[in-house]
Amino acid sequence: VCARDVGGELTCALSGASAWICNRAHERKLNGCGSTFVGVVFDPTEPAPALAVHAGDSRLYLLHGRSIKQVTHDHSVAEMIGAKDESKVNPMFRSMVVNGIGIRAKAEPEFTPFKVAPGDRVLICSDGLSRMVPDKRIASVARAEEDPDKAVAALIAAVAIILMIPIFSTYFATGLVPRFPTLIALISMFLLGLGASSLARAAALVGVLLLSLLATLGMTYLLTHTVLRGKP
Repeated sequence: VCARDVGGELTCALSGASAWICNRAHERKLNGCGSTFVGVVFDPTEPAPALAVHAGDSRLYLLHGRSIKQVTHDHSVAEMIGAKDESKVNPMFRSMVVNGIGIRAKAEPEFTPFKVAPGDRVLICSDGLSRMVPDKRIASVARAEEDPDKAVAALIAAVAIILMIPIFSTYFATGLVPRFPTLIALISMFLLGLGASSLARAAALVGVLLLSLLATLGMTYLLTHTVLRGKP
């Protein structure tokens, strides 16, 4: 029987999801499946005290003024050994979590109370954001947009920039795709990173996507050409 407090009800709900994942993984012989989780609970009658709940390395940040604070602590090997720079952790243990949903039938979420003030923002994210974009950059991008949906889109664009720039830089250096459109795409990504207007960001993002398609076609042609000629 679930406890009638919020923590108990959340633990019950997450345990139900965790048991379902475990059973499904067992049925399909996909042992090791799982997911991280992060959420936040507010009381409409008393919004100042809030409750963060998480399992794994998904995070909750509190943006207050120009500062950003990580409220949750990662349930990861890197956190356990006190490694601030995960790149220095043995590659076998990087990104390895020690808690999550689906790891075991009963979920064991961590609850962290914190306080919010008028004007504060709460950001929840997976390591797809926190591992790619520094905390200070996350804060500056989020502050640049008043609308939450636009702030989320800007943060996604910030991750895309980091992922795409090395790829396009390689294409530019090797000449796999025409260098002029590659240069235009790199400039577009730079504009995205500067937090340009919504229209400019949209236009730049379209340019990046078009070049991504061109680069993919170029790589496909190169690989096909190499295979047909029998080159190593």
